[in-house]
Amino acid sequence: MRITLNSSGDRLIQSVPHIGHRRQQSQCYV
Repeated sequence: MRITLNSSGDRLIQSVPHIGHRRQQSQCYV
C-alpha cells in the first residue's frame, strides 16, 4: 500500500478504493 500526501496534507491511499471517500480511481481519502 502506497501512502502519499497531497498539497492539502491529506493522506491519499492508493490501490485501496474501498477505504474513505472515492477521490479518483484507486485513490481515496482517509
